[in-house]
Amino acid sequence: MAEISIIIPCYNQGKYIAECLDSVLAQTFKDYEVIIVNDGSTDNSLEVINSYIEKYENFKLINQENQGVVFARNNAIARAEGKYIYPLDADDKVAPTCLEKLYHSISTTNYRVVASEVGMFGLASGLFRQPRFTKYEMYGWHECCVISALFYKEDFIKFGGYKTDFNGYGGDDMDYWLNYIDNNIKMIRLQEILFFYRIKNNDESGWKNHSDFNQRIIYKNRLLVKYHPKMSLYSVLWNILHGKTARFFYRSYTKNNRKRIKILGITVYKSKKISS
Repeated sequence: MAEISIIIPCYNQGKYIAECLDSVLAQTFKDYEVIIVNDGSTDNSLEVINSYIEKYENFKLINQENQGVVFARNNAIARAEGKYIYPLDADDKVAPTCLEKLYHSISTTNYRVVASEVGMFGLASGLFRQPRFTKYEMYGWHECCVISALFYKEDFIKFGGYKTDFNGYGGDDMDYWLNYIDNNIKMIRLQEILFFYRIKNNDESGWKNHSDFNQRIIYKNRLLVKYHPKMSLYSVLWNILHGKTARFFYRSYTKNNRKRIKILGITVYKSKKISS
């Protein structure tokens, strides 16, 4: 039985998924299984996936009619044998030491989620900024962590998996991470870029247009507040403290892969450079 189950849903990512799977094969940590869900792809995704399934015994395939990414992830995790789960989208990739470092952290501490800093690639590069794992940031900023972080399968079962009413709207992963914040369960982000998020053009993003994007955001936020009512108050507080006037007094930002804090225009904190 593998220690880590890597979960990869795939819908029409034939031109990207080989790069994703190759990054998994390059891992220094080897005690893993890969469960790939072909979610009714109409391009050459299944052909590419099968070329890996035939070569590697720890690569497994779920071939299903198109149901959406939330159902695909839930279906795969239900079949996962690993103690830990690592979701990975078919168009993204990981650094060779990703699993090794995340596994070492989660297996030697009392953290229930271990994430990493995120680098961008594709149409953009650099650090993908994420808020800290605090109630203030995660309830207020409405973002907290990308889908790719290592967590216990038993927690996933306890929380009921990814909620299917987010399917097609995004936010299922954000809702899931907020379960940990709701219950004061420890999470950590390693200060190293171990995961890479692909930036694509609008035609590939899945949004029909700007209006469609905004409508989905509105619906997603309503669902998040429904399941996490404290977000309403924290959202107001965050917007007040991060408005234009407040930013004159206090500002937190990232520059040249260093996190910085300014008070009254003076830099009072500069982190070490985030490694990649």
